[in-house]
Amino acid sequence: MDFCVPYFHDVLVASEDEDQHLSHLRQVFQLFEEYGVVLNASKCVLGETSVKFLGHLVTAEGISPLPEKVTAITNFPKPETVKELCRFLAICNFYRRFIPHAARTQAVLNNYLKGAKKNDWTPILWADESAAAFQKCKKDLTEATVLYHPSADASLAIVVDASDTAVGAALHQQTSKGWQPLAFFSNISSTVEVQCV
Repeated sequence: MDFCVPYFHDVLVASEDEDQHLSHLRQVFQLFEEYGVVLNASKCVLGETSVKFLGHLVTAEGISPLPEKVTAITNFPKPETVKELCRFLAICNFYRRFIPHAARTQAVLNNYLKGAKKNDWTPILWADESAAAFQKCKKDLTEATVLYHPSADASLAIVVDASDTAVGAALHQQTSKGWQPLAFFSNISSTVEVQCV
């Protein structure tokens, strides 16, 4: 069922119009009944033009970060410790696929994580460059790209650029409306891997 996006106990059913949506729902409900899946009606959202799903806002136009999550991130205070910075970067990275060049912006912040341990309460001594990067991470999220829904019959292109220190990529699909972004990827070559909890 290419109109369904299941995720554990959540299922998103996307349709082009009301009649098609009813047909899709009938098919899904038939399968649920066949396999003994019981629904909690109070948690079902049916027939909406936009829906919050797994931390994202899904509309006919595409997928974007939830506005309330973006607000929470933009209101995040400047971290005072490495642990707090880990937390901030983890929150930002949840939406990383919406932001071109995220690794480049975060590189100076990731420098604070070098040699860090789990639950590292080391104070951060902010420099102008790192403070600017922290603010840019927030700003980039407020300007996050709306990612389009993949089209099964669209041509795909991966646009890649790399240097000695970083790599970036964008996945696009070509439709009758032109090239549309599906996701972004970026990484610094000397990535610091720290488990932030």
